[in-house]
Amino acid sequence: MTGAWQPTPGAALTDRELQYLRLMADGHTRDSAARAMGITVGGANHHARHVLIKLDAASMAQAVWKARRLLARHPPDDTPTTCPTGCAGDRSAYRQHRRRGETACAASRRANAAHTQQYRQNRSTAA
Repeated sequence: MTGAWQPTPGAALTDRELQYLRLMADGHTRDSAARAMGITVGGANHHARHVLIKLDAASMAQAVWKARRLLARHPPDDTPTTCPTGCAGDRSAYRQHRRRGETACAASRRANAAHTQQYRQNRSTAA
């Protein structure tokens, strides 16, 4: 498609692209994501292409990985800092949220990100 508009790397994702990315992160295939979004597979391919370009990713797995890293560093502003379930806001609470299929609260996400970062640092110095 020469002459067609193409997104630029680093551009913000649209709501539909974010929805598609979340479905892919949850383990959907392009076909099942298309069905869940009520669009054709061609529409899903369109969203996939834009997500890959905007996140400068070579694959959808890499795009999901990059998105998770960005969200761990910069949680959305609408995410409560205290958990409505009254969790402890630590790494075990993060894992409990994820097992129940919930969006983890900001406090437990930060605790999990800090744990992961510390683990990687310890692993790199031990090698």
